[in-house]
Amino acid sequence: MLSALITAALAALAAPPTGLATIHYGAPPPNFAIPAPRGTRYLRDLRGKVVVIDFWATWCHVCTEEMDDFVRAQQQFGDRVAVVMISDEDPGVASGYFHARKIGLPLVEDSVDAIFRLYSIAKVPIRSC
Repeated sequence: MLSALITAALAALAAPPTGLATIHYGAPPPNFAIPAPRGTRYLRDLRGKVVVIDFWATWCHVCTEEMDDFVRAQQQFGDRVAVVMISDEDPGVASGYFHARKIGLPLVEDSVDAIFRLYSIAKVPIRSC
């Protein structure tokens, strides 16, 4: 029994790091709620799909430039790919941006940085936008 625990601990230490303190290979990602037109969904509901989680801000020009790519990916791959956008701006800022530009991607407004903390993500920008 002790040797099995030691082997498991050594295997965990040998696993390459993800670069995010709370994200580990082989473990499910932290779950969070995703508001949807027909009620709340959760990240765990997307299991089996490719999921792109983008942490972004309306004022970050790099973030907004790549938005078209995410929209195209969603259109091209449909239900096989789920794109979830997460903003830590004040409530209504990101949703107003989406509404004005007719962007139909799922959006989570995380003004209290709960999901950012779950994923060990620094506030945007991580690098200069």
